[in-house]
Amino acid sequence: MAIREVLNKNAAVVTIGSVVIIAIVLVYAFWPKDRAGKINLSDQVYFYDLNTGSLIYAPRDSVPPIDTESGPNAGVKAVVASCGGCGENEREIVWMERWTPQGKQAYVAERDRRQAAGQPLRGIDMRGLEMRTPAEDRWFPREGSQGLAIQQHIMTMCDGKPARICDP
Repeated sequence: MAIREVLNKNAAVVTIGSVVIIAIVLVYAFWPKDRAGKINLSDQVYFYDLNTGSLIYAPRDSVPPIDTESGPNAGVKAVVASCGGCGENEREIVWMERWTPQGKQAYVAERDRRQAAGQPLRGIDMRGLEMRTPAEDRWFPREGSQGLAIQQHIMTMCDGKPARICDP
């Protein structure tokens, strides 16, 4: 029996199989991915509780600082990375982020406006975003020289190679 005959006799099976394959491809193509291109199923990200000194989880769309169980504005976003796996003893906090009050207000307003209009979030003004390392007590502007140095550290922290970003 030729392939064409088999396909003609089993048209329903072929159609269902084709639809399933197309659905799988579309889900893979449009599912959120992390920076390494791996599918990221988590809707949570790491935050750091400044009062307790511990990592916590918060929804991905949270804008730091956020209120935590330990107090108001105690939660700041934590960028967590590893030179190996992302297990509890392998990962480390590379830096933390928070918005100034004015920056947070402007960012949230612009984010909400763009989301309502169906526009991408890329290119939003980030001037109110501050960052610091866990070893620092001082916050630096993300776009300033200290902020850029903090961000660049992740690119060489693994024996001169980039670290792996860890998600919960």
